[in-house]
Amino acid sequence: MSKRRIVASILAGLVGLMSLTGCQDTRVDDKIDQMVEEPVKEPVKQEMTWNMKAEPKTLDPQRNSAISAGHVINNTFSGLTRDYGDEIRPELIERFEVSKDQLTYTFYLKESKWSDGSL
Repeated sequence: MSKRRIVASILAGLVGLMSLTGCQDTRVDDKIDQMVEEPVKEPVKQEMTWNMKAEPKTLDPQRNSAISAGHVINNTFSGLTRDYGDEIRPELIERFEVSKDQLTYTFYLKESKWSDGSL
């Protein structure tokens, strides 16, 4: 093979490769442009800072007797109702009913996700 044929073959191969570079799917470019143009949404930071004099001994509502931990528990956990002093308001319930003899309380729960993951 002559030098001229080798150079011609290499040039033909390069021209062929260069012509293929323009054969890409433009839909990919459109998707990339959309991704670049859309602003990235930062996750909402959900935290609460509570200044306390000492670390609470427990955050278990059933075992706690300390006032300082009680503040954290009241702001962390939700109950069926909440006592606001002059009235009791529903919290995790839509409403409740008390029987005439005041021995039966019926609670109608809101649709909620519980701590064990159940709905």
